[in-house]
Amino acid sequence: MAEFNFSKPVVNGWHWRTLALTVAAIALLQIILDVATKYTVVMTAPLGVLFVGYLVIPRIKERRLGNALVGVTAIFVIDLILQFALDMHGKSPVSQGVFLEENGMSLLLGAFVCFGYTRMTDWSDRKRAEREARRRAETSPAQIQAHPARRHHSKKKRRK
Repeated sequence: MAEFNFSKPVVNGWHWRTLALTVAAIALLQIILDVATKYTVVMTAPLGVLFVGYLVIPRIKERRLGNALVGVTAIFVIDLILQFALDMHGKSPVSQGVFLEENGMSLLLGAFVCFGYTRMTDWSDRKRAEREARRRAETSPAQIQAHPARRHHSKKKRRK
């Protein structure tokens, strides 16, 4: 079994560095939005969860769904911590049902979007590979060598 090491960006198909940078950047943007504007973490949590899936899935070629779900779960946990630290400070406690509903819906939304976007990305990659194989089969090496490269302009003559 390979030694677990965070110095490598990819360990057994898990892209830890990509996930950590993406989640940290989105969490930082959420903190900036909470401090600088009227948008609270509760309002930006669904967008943060969606952006994690949107940014992670196209960049990772193996274990796409697993990596995306780890990213969604990580940003969800960070959003919960930020809500307790930033939004709940000095405010009356919100009922537990509303709190769970708002956060649970963002987690479910992120999971469903990651699943759908992963399936769509896999399908489009498969179709792209099929089209590329069909194009290569249509242009055989004999056709490529049959037509020599043509010069589009005449060679400039030197004066003596």
